[in-house]
Amino acid sequence: FLLQLVKQVPDAEKELQPALDAQAAVADVDEQIAKSKGVEQTATADEARCRDNVKALKGSDGAKRFVDELNQAEDRLQAARKQTSDLEKQRADAAAKLDQAIGGLSFDWSESETK
Repeated sequence: FLLQLVKQVPDAEKELQPALDAQAAVADVDEQIAKSKGVEQTATADEARCRDNVKALKGSDGAKRFVDELNQAEDRLQAARKQTSDLEKQRADAAAKLDQAIGGLSFDWSESETK
């Protein structure tokens, strides 16, 4: 529909561009959130694996290595969660800008102008 509109009303593209740019920004943040959540999942799995290893090796010298890895996994998990939280705030801002851009759209033409 939008492509047809742009063909019929050349000024429409200029009007729509801010909304299209805002939509692209939302999509970009969504992609970053998905990646961050993937990092969270990996860190969670690493943390669980390290916990299991620490339990299995409890009291042995090998357990220290996995305690260190567990600490690193926990740090990665916390960082990923913070990043996801920050990105979700950015997404809310980007969505608000998109809503504003859509709300600001105004087309005023007569049907004879579109032919």
